[in-house]
Amino acid sequence: MRTLWRKTWRDIRNSWAQTLALTLVIAIGITTFVASIGAYRDLGTSYNETYRRLHFADVTFHVQAAPADVVNRIAQVPGVRAAAGRLIVDTGLESPKGEPIRSRLIGLPTDNHPSVNDILILEGRYLKPGDDAAAVVESHFSDFYDIHPGNTVTPLVNGKKLSLKVVGVAVSPEYLVVTPSRHEILLSARSFAVLFVPLPYLQHLVGAENTINDIGILVEPGADRDEVIAHVRSILQPYTVLSISTQEKQPSNQALHLDLQGFHQIAYLMPALILIVAAFSVYIMLNRHVRAQQGQIGVMKAVGYGNAAVLLHYVAFGLVIGLLGAILGTLLGVPFQRLITGKYAEEVGIPIVKIRFYADTVLTGLITSLLVVIVGSAGPARAAAAIPPAQAMRIDPAVALAHGRRLFFERWVPLSTWMRMALRNVFRIRRRSLGTWLGIVFAFILVLASWGLFDSMDISLRHTFREVERWDVEALFSQPQTDATLAVIRGWDGVRAAEPAVQLPTQLRANGHEMDVLLTALEPRSTMHVLQTKGRPASALSSGHLVTSPPVLKKLGLRVGDRVEVKTPFGTYTYTISGETDEAFASVAYIPLDDVQRVMKAPVRVFNVVYLRVDPNRVHDIKKSLYALPGVYSVQYKADVEADWRTAMSLAYALFGIFLAFALVMTVAVLFNTMTVNVMERQRELATMRAVGAPNGRIAALILVEAVIIWLLALIPGLLLGTWAMQVLANSYNTDLFYFKAVILPRSYVFASMGILVGTLIAAWPSIRYVNRLNLAETTKMIT
Repeated sequence: MRTLWRKTWRDIRNSWAQTLALTLVIAIGITTFVASIGAYRDLGTSYNETYRRLHFADVTFHVQAAPADVVNRIAQVPGVRAAAGRLIVDTGLESPKGEPIRSRLIGLPTDNHPSVNDILILEGRYLKPGDDAAAVVESHFSDFYDIHPGNTVTPLVNGKKLSLKVVGVAVSPEYLVVTPSRHEILLSARSFAVLFVPLPYLQHLVGAENTINDIGILVEPGADRDEVIAHVRSILQPYTVLSISTQEKQPSNQALHLDLQGFHQIAYLMPALILIVAAFSVYIMLNRHVRAQQGQIGVMKAVGYGNAAVLLHYVAFGLVIGLLGAILGTLLGVPFQRLITGKYAEEVGIPIVKIRFYADTVLTGLITSLLVVIVGSAGPARAAAAIPPAQAMRIDPAVALAHGRRLFFERWVPLSTWMRMALRNVFRIRRRSLGTWLGIVFAFILVLASWGLFDSMDISLRHTFREVERWDVEALFSQPQTDATLAVIRGWDGVRAAEPAVQLPTQLRANGHEMDVLLTALEPRSTMHVLQTKGRPASALSSGHLVTSPPVLKKLGLRVGDRVEVKTPFGTYTYTISGETDEAFASVAYIPLDDVQRVMKAPVRVFNVVYLRVDPNRVHDIKKSLYALPGVYSVQYKADVEADWRTAMSLAYALFGIFLAFALVMTVAVLFNTMTVNVMERQRELATMRAVGAPNGRIAALILVEAVIIWLLALIPGLLLGTWAMQVLANSYNTDLFYFKAVILPRSYVFASMGILVGTLIAAWPSIRYVNRLNLAETTKMIT
């Protein structure tokens, strides 16, 4: 066996370039696996540690108004570990840039930190007794506008501008993703500020002395949470319970976990794809290795080595590659894991980051790497072991000519001698051509799978903000408004058009499933929010009919034409699904505006949303005027919302960029390996051509033409399989909140195809140089 091990190392040295390429392919697969899975686990651990240390509420109750001392009664409920009450007021705020934006004032106790939903002070100090016009600002808002202790912020309360001194900057477990509600994912502090102010001061400002409207509780481990919720709800029933949010459905937490869920899928699928490519690459290389060493195999078996020894020898060749790839992949994966975790935590604003070394992930990567090479080398190794000694040592070079014949298209298409030779080389030696073909197809899969994710997200966002959302400014009201308010808005200078709508938090139920969505009631022929459905949106939005998104239909097990139960704050109704809307935000549903008027039993038309199309030069003034209206708590400028979403997507783009970079490196490595194997199998043939006077340039052209022919044969299958792989990855990244169609732009197909063609030609160049340097006297005597 020692002799066979020496032969294994000699074979590795003799084919060091191909071995290095395969090692790199496997290393990239293990790198993505270790980094992605490690980062995913780090982020989950960091979230949980942040939630634990800041006492993130297990359940939050939102009420119309309740006396502050009701918290003491709730704290006595069996199963409640802690309870804390707050007053929350949504209003406007003038940003440091002079722009009116939305803000949320949260009243906290000044005598000590809250026992539920605490905040972590990053700069300055916490609120203390005696603080009145003071505020602790949430860290995202602080970072975006460069606000620090000693600065002032100016929220609007009851139409009046207040000046609050900033005493601290803090992180809240409720706003790791800065979102006011599940249906308003504003992933930037540009347009939403969270301010923590003294509770008594806020109560006095809004005329709600000793009043709270938000109660968070921690549930004892092992307690029945549903029973605790029911008990607390009964206590709060006299105070009008508006909503109950469990920790899983808390907007920020849900957004984070849905994002992690998509990240988790990508973290497994991308390395799996890369390692499948690696397994095939190992198979192609070892297949060639076995064929090239057929004579040596005969000698090995003739001198007494059994089938098992021969099998182990060639499997060991693959295991060395797998082991080296796993070691290199781990060494690269751990730093990448730290990089991804750190960047993600920085982007989100996770205050407590836990980065660990996961031995089980590394071990899994090692085992996976070895399994990949075993699978890739098992076939060629078994073939080597099965060759009878006499047959292995009696190679007839004329066998290759036994089936030679003219190709069918040679009879119909006039071709030059060199073109006929290139075509014959491709189609007659099919097994060799198949290896190169597979390498090019895999290159298409890797490149398009990564590139398509960029296209899909970009197209989805552009489609949503260009084709669906055609308003310029959106205003949300906390109280229903009438046409009188609409008339006032339409009369402002710079307002070109205004449309009313109604938005309600709603639950859809069907087939034993339920899903929370934002129900929007629109004018059937709305020009501000244009539903992109099959057919005409106006006919889809007819009385008794509802339009929703593909993810909602999938989760509820529904199709167009089915019936769905709609639970609203005003009652439960049944609607017919009349269409699917194609937009990025998934948890939505739409009904005609007239229907919601009947549901609300309003004597006149009412609304709580106004869409405006405005003069771009008047946006600032119109936003200020809207915030001055009674009941307005949010005004959004669409251009800012789109910019915020694109900024929020930057982390995903960076992750996809890393995968694309890995894919490009793998593409070069795989193509280099397959092209090198292709030429090395033919070195006797090519050396003979040189020996009889063929110029080096002509031989190089022959190799390149053959590569182009195989690229053409791989083009359509590669594009189809690459598109399919991208669709699998894209669908795995979709969540209940964000949905995008898997789309690849035509120009991306062109760039990918041309790039792979160039890569194929570049990968062939080392092989051409190898042929040009062959020792003709030795090589023409070889039998390959």
